[in-house]
Amino acid sequence: YDCRVPWETFPGAGIPVYSRSQVREIAAFGQKIGLEIVPLIQTQGHLEWLLKHPHYRALREGSACNELCPLHQQSEPLIKAWINEVIDLHPHGQYLHLGSDETWNLATCPKCQEQAQKDPRGKMSVYIDHVGRLCRHTLQRGRQPIIWGDMFWREKCPELAAGLPQGTILINWVYRGGP
Repeated sequence: YDCRVPWETFPGAGIPVYSRSQVREIAAFGQKIGLEIVPLIQTQGHLEWLLKHPHYRALREGSACNELCPLHQQSEPLIKAWINEVIDLHPHGQYLHLGSDETWNLATCPKCQEQAQKDPRGKMSVYIDHVGRLCRHTLQRGRQPIIWGDMFWREKCPELAAGLPQGTILINWVYRGGP
């Protein structure tokens, strides 16, 4: 639903199309007819709908208007609150897709650059640590987290995916033809 629900976590952001009660109705109807709704939210990249607002601009990764700085002190608490809100609106689900793809400006702010330079995993340390904490939170809330796997392939380090919490589902994202 991304920006299409009036999220309590992010007041004033987005373009609400669905009310919270409509989201509950959609989730309940899906359950009634045997479909599981798997909400997809973005937890690092593709957040231009949020980060374009002056109130949330400080959360940007460097100058990127679409990426969240994972090391900003408010980022993780806000995203975890959002995860809670999404789960609460979908009480019968088994999965929650946390997006996490196309974080191409990863480690461009000074704080993230500093961590990337200190850690042997480089800039992927910033990504894995952030996404890992969100996946653990999702698991603690009783949902299995799903993330896109493109960053592991793009950075040529698929072995680092083993650093994610057990139970995290990686889905491959293919940009061009071929398997």
